[in-house]
Amino acid sequence: MTFNDDATVREFTFDYSTDLNLCGAVSIDYTVTVNGEIGITEKQTGAASFTLTLKNPCIDPAFVTFPQPAITSQQYELFEHDPTGFKFTHDPVTITTTPIVHTLCGAISYKSTFMTASIDGVDAMVDYSQDPVGYDPASLTYTVYSEDASLYGQQELTVEAYLVEYTQIVSGVSTTFIEFLDPCPDPELVSSVAQTNPADYYYTAQAPAL
Repeated sequence: MTFNDDATVREFTFDYSTDLNLCGAVSIDYTVTVNGEIGITEKQTGAASFTLTLKNPCIDPAFVTFPQPAITSQQYELFEHDPTGFKFTHDPVTITTTPIVHTLCGAISYKSTFMTASIDGVDAMVDYSQDPVGYDPASLTYTVYSEDASLYGQQELTVEAYLVEYTQIVSGVSTTFIEFLDPCPDPELVSSVAQTNPADYYYTAQAPAL
């Protein structure tokens, strides 16, 4: 902090952006005292104090924002991509800070839901009957595998970004869907059964004949 003691200015300047130690997790109050003196042979002195509150900018959405994660809809055919599962990702987000650019607010992480249930850290290949969709926040990667026909159609998927150290600061929720498809209309392989000298079997206009 500096003070311009010019009688026509009398201005304090505070500039600190090295870390958040001076403001703490929320805010810290400091008492600032101004001493004045007047006179040459008979001096008069006085003092006045005020409170300077330094606030943490990372807990105020007016000073730190980030957009919703960008995520696109997906299609998945049941039984596909065994044994690794169908994988896709979403885009990361970047923090915007004002009035200056800084990185003091720490890391960003993400949380996701499938059909309203949290899937953070879930591995869909461990128990796909219970968890057909899993999400890894560290790599922003989804894994899908299912054999459950009750999932046919579009099922809701959401993702949201947040500050790890200040979890109350969140992005908007991005919502999309995974469309689960019936694999039967589009089989990958049809295999015939080997036959050796099968008996005659045919149809006539009236009835089948053997």
